Amino acid sequence: MAKDKLYNLVHSLSNSEKKFFRQYAKRWMIEAEAGYLKLYDAIEAQEEYSEALLKNKFPSYEKNFHKAKAYLYDLILKSLVIQQEKTSSYTEALYLLSTVEILSEKMLINEALEQIKKVKDIAEAYDFNELKFATYRWEYALIATSTLTYAPDDLSFENYEEKLAVIRQISDITEMRQYYFQLSELSGSKTGALQPEMFSQIKDIYDKPMLADNKEYGSKSIQRLYLGLKYMQHKFMGKKKEALEYIQQLAALCEKFSMRFYFHEFQLIYCYYNLINEYLENECQQEAGHYLEKLRQLSVNTEPNRYFQFHLLFSNELNYHTKYGNTKACMKLIKEYYSSVNQRTKESFHREVEVRNYYSIMNYLVQAKEYSEALTFINVLLNERSKEVQALPYFKQAKLLNLVAHFELGNYDLLEHIVRQTEYFLTTRKLFFQFEKSLLNFFRQAAKPDILVKECYKGLQHNLKGIMQDSAEMLRVQFFNQCGWLNHHKVAEKLQS
Repeated sequence: MAKDKLYNLVHSLSNSEKKFFRQYAKRWMIEAEAGYLKLYDAIEAQEEYSEALLKNKFPSYEKNFHKAKAYLYDLILKSLVIQQEKTSSYTEALYLLSTVEILSEKMLINEALEQIKKVKDIAEAYDFNELKFATYRWEYALIATSTLTYAPDDLSFENYEEKLAVIRQISDITEMRQYYFQLSELSGSKTGALQPEMFSQIKDIYDKPMLADNKEYGSKSIQRLYLGLKYMQHKFMGKKKEALEYIQQLAALCEKFSMRFYFHEFQLIYCYYNLINEYLENECQQEAGHYLEKLRQLSVNTEPNRYFQFHLLFSNELNYHTKYGNTKACMKLIKEYYSSVNQRTKESFHREVEVRNYYSIMNYLVQAKEYSEALTFINVLLNERSKEVQALPYFKQAKLLNLVAHFELGNYDLLEHIVRQTEYFLTTRKLFFQFEKSLLNFFRQAAKPDILVKECYKGLQHNLKGIMQDSAEMLRVQFFNQCGWLNHHKVAEKLQS
């Protein structure tokens, strides 16, 4: 995609947004500015961005072309803000808050406080905690400097301090959440498994008094953050029942909020996704099916959230049909996903959910012994040039499953070359641990002519017995064996896939 921000903005507009912008521009532009609309049309018509072509087409803008683009960019954003006031509660609240400043500057204090009350009502209804605090600060400042006929019932220094304490709590619990994700990423994304030294640091997070079991916070914002962290805590500790209880509570809380706000929409999608997975782990087929349908029927308003809904729904459906042995449904689902994913891939979005789906598909197809089909998805990942994608553990799994698929298909001539490539990749990224060394050594030996493959399997089995005494290596083996290949060849029969 072109890197020009105006081009990207123009091509991100929906049909209704384009129509509204034209109406807005025609209403506010004077005749001398009509060329900006023509510039918009020219950019919209370009399949790939070319500034040189635009400058040739609009010579009057050539000397100040960057200013013309900046003006058009701001004009489009203003039209989007005005349009969103009708559909987004957050945008509406921000607009009302801006009128408070204007009215207060004119010393129309009662009128400003009336606008503040509208903002407070929206903030309370949608749990916009930072806006609640902003309105309270305005009230406190205005009432302290004016003689008023209207005064909020809850206005006092004590309440002001109480609201400030809530903001601090939100900040503290958000910081814990971010620290947890940083530890998980530092440890897990580079190795495919959490490193032992990270366990104690993660445990320290959950020992904080704010995260004691069964706490009830008056602020819905804090309660949502709390429930999310408690769910992750019990997932981390392997407590299925408790994890299910917390994600059930979180989903019930999220369902109370309107989908008119991007982050509420986003959180509800993720709640349903996690809830379905927990029901599947707890053998609750009926409940999992019920929430699958709820996620499927969820009416999503924003493009990024439609992207996440599409990929997370696929993941849930594949897990559901795999769990209950519906091979035909799985293969149909994979085929449909592959045919539509190119339209759903967005370079500007965080793509881990999409890449994780490829990981799930690769594992499923290897487990189903559909090695040729598996190579299709393995190659999709191996052809990725994104450094963000290559840093994910799923990319390493694609490298290893590439060896598995070619070995099972009997492509021994290729295998030695792929082993060398894979070893170079793992070594340069400091991912060449004992398990990976043993696995690559197996394929290197098994590819040789006149070799007894049974002896190679025995050698791998012997190596794994020693390797799996180490907890970090054990996790790497389990991560790889999501495909079930080690079980299939009885290399590690007791290992869960």
